[in-house]
Amino acid sequence: LSTGKSKSFFVRQTNKS
Repeated sequence: LSTGKSKSFFVRQTNKS
């Protein structure tokens, strides 16, 4: 669960950039 959430957060940060 922690990994999945981290991945989603990372992807969102990159998309924002």
